[in-house]
Amino acid sequence: MESNNISYMRGYFAQAAELEKHVYVLREAMKKANSEMQIIYSEQASATSDEENYATQLANIDQKYIDKDKQAEESINNDKKNLPILKKRWIFFLSCAIACGLISFFGIFAIFAVIILFETTDVGALAPLIGLLSCGIIPCLVLFIVNKTKASFAADRIKAGKPDFEQEKQTEKMQLIEKANSSHSKGIRLEKNKNEMMRSQDMISENYRIATQALQKLYGKNLIAQKYRRFHAMATFYEYLSTGRCLTVFGPGGVIDTYEKDIQMGIIINHLANIEAIVSDSNSKLGYLCQQAEEANHQLANINSNLASIKLSSAATAANTASIASYCSAMNASIHRMEATYF
Repeated sequence: MESNNISYMRGYFAQAAELEKHVYVLREAMKKANSEMQIIYSEQASATSDEENYATQLANIDQKYIDKDKQAEESINNDKKNLPILKKRWIFFLSCAIACGLISFFGIFAIFAVIILFETTDVGALAPLIGLLSCGIIPCLVLFIVNKTKASFAADRIKAGKPDFEQEKQTEKMQLIEKANSSHSKGIRLEKNKNEMMRSQDMISENYRIATQALQKLYGKNLIAQKYRRFHAMATFYEYLSTGRCLTVFGPGGVIDTYEKDIQMGIIINHLANIEAIVSDSNSKLGYLCQQAEEANHQLANINSNLASIKLSSAATAANTASIASYCSAMNASIHRMEATYF
């Protein structure tokens, strides 16, 4: 019987471990492909939104500069209207300043007259008069300076005339056109990348189905109990028979008996069913199990790298897809080889 043929069972365990690897790699690759596709969809939506936004700004740019031109003209008109008022204020404040100056002159003259007539130097008694004169002069001077400055700025704006926004408008137009074209080109590139990613998704999904069916078919021969139908056990069983540690599958000293004893002794970490966890666990033993787990993760990393590259660049999409196709082709060839013997 096949289950008693050591050579047959050694090959059976090797093929089961190989298929478990493929199922793991393709399952995880599907997750990666779906994640990368979501990123592409998100970037496509962003590129489309940016292009529409730039197009809207471009369509409204003429009205934008018409409004700016109108605002500039209104500002100049307001300056022209206010300038006569400013001039009148200038005359008013100048008159006030002159009046304050005259008052101050006569006030000081009066102070000296009081000093001479009354023969007193008690200027403190005259402080209210001096303070009143100062309070009149200082505000007039401040208001005069402020008014003069405002009038000067208004006159300068009128003299400069209305700004010419044409060059500014053309520059902004060119910038918006460039940004819109860039977003459009990005959208075209993302569409190509999306189509390439979909082809890769379909390829990975189809080969995952093939690998899963092949593994189910292999396990369907019922040569081993359900609880052992996983990568960890299949790889370990193969190593037992390959190294000569076990010479039979069933019974005392067989691979199953040895496997259970190794689990009890802690030599095998039975819960590390995930291939990635086997590689990362420092307690995992060396040999075929760890070697195959490392190979599976290397294959997965290579496929994931190709999927990420498809998202980033249109130039290398064909090469990246070809690399994924090469892996799938090698897997299918392996399945075809085992069909004659194990299916």
